[in-house]
Formats: sequence, C-alpha cells, structure tokens
Amino acid sequence: MTPHDHVHDHYVQFYESEQFLCEAVCRYMHDAMRNGAPVVVISTAAHREAIRERLTAAGHDFDLACREGEIFCIDAHQALDTFMVNGMPDEVLFRRQIGGLLEQVLRGRSNQQIFAYGEMVDVLWQDGNPEAAHQLEAYWNRLREEYNFVLLCGYAMSNFNDANAAAGLTEVCRAHSHVVPAETYTPQAPNETRAREIVMLQQRVRALETELARLKGTPRAGDSASGYPLPNLA
Repeated sequence: MTPHDHVHDHYVQFYESEQFLCEAVCRYMHDAMRNGAPVVVISTAAHREAIRERLTAAGHDFDLACREGEIFCIDAHQALDTFMVNGMPDEVLFRRQIGGLLEQVLRGRSNQQIFAYGEMVDVLWQDGNPEAAHQLEAYWNRLREEYNFVLLCGYAMSNFNDANAAAGLTEVCRAHSHVVPAETYTPQAPNETRAREIVMLQQRVRALETELARLKGTPRAGDSASGYPLPNLA
C-alpha cells in the first residue's frame, strides 16, 4: 500500500443488525492491521467492546495494540460533545479535535495511511438530527483533502424507516465514494451504481414494512443476516 492510494475513499456501510456492523468493522480493521496501518475507531462504548471481543477472538491483542498506539479508540458521544454547538457541528472545533487526533496518529508515520471508522453520524441520525449528520460528512470530506486516511462510516437502516427518508438517504450516499449495502443483499461483485440502487431499494422496502406493521399494529419482522464483505482496502 502506497501513500494516498485511497485518498478519495470514503465508505459507508449500511447495516440491519449490530452484529453485522461489528463484523464488517473488524474485517476492515484486520486488513489495516495486517499491513501495519494505524487504526482510529470512533464508536459507541458497546460497539467498541463488541469489536474488541471479535478481534481478540481472531487472534489480535486489541489492548496491546491500543497501548502501543496502533489502535486509537474514541467514544463517539464524547467526541461529538467536543465540537457540537447548538445542535450542529462547528467546523473549527471539529478540525481542532478530529484533525488534531489525526495529526497525533500520523506523527512519525508520514508515509502511512490511517484507516478510520466513525459512527458519530449514525449517532446523530439516531438522535433525530440528520441535518447535523450531513454537515459532519461534509467536514470529514474536507478533512480528507489534507490528511492521508481512509474513512468507513456505519449507518443503521432503521434511520431510514420513514417513507419520506429517501431524500436523506440519497444525500448520505452522495457524501461517500463507496456504498456497501446492508446484509439483506449479498452480491458477488457489485459496481457502485448497482450498490447505490440496492441501498435505495432496501430503504423503500423497510419504509413499506414499517408502515404496514403500523397499520396492522404488529412489529416489523426482522430480516435474516447473511453478511457482505467490505472491499479489501489493503
């Protein structure tokens, strides 16, 4: 892997289940760690622990990697608290906090690329603040023009249950260079156009199921998980 090979790579992984998301993030981290790349994880405490357990089971010493500066873990809620002002992210504060973190990680690693995973945007969507999530994605994209890192974002499909959520989902897809559908779709080798279309179809199906469940007064049936491998970013 050479510097800036993936300078424009900004992945979004949609997911139905927490288990599927954590497995996808672990595959992403495994590829990075296998090549000696530093990893930044900005997640909820629950997801961080689930990721830690899976990587440990796969043979990685997660705690040692954190102590030695190979993995940097930040709590998503605490990170948001450092740059959110009146319900919206402040770019100056964001650059100070997140840009400062990237500078710290890259110190002494000028020829290396960071592999970052973040779910602050997912937290904002789940808190009912999609406008802030869209703005934060824009800040991430501007930050990628200055720092050498690949970014993977996670979004729950439940964020888009509303039948009117298609426009928001379209904006999420547009903010990313690569879209990976949730586990209800398992293509062998989708191109980007097909992947985006599948994500939109998943949202529409979920919105229809939610509305039917509301009319019937019954909960929406869960979807079976089958797993979709992230592209090999190494």
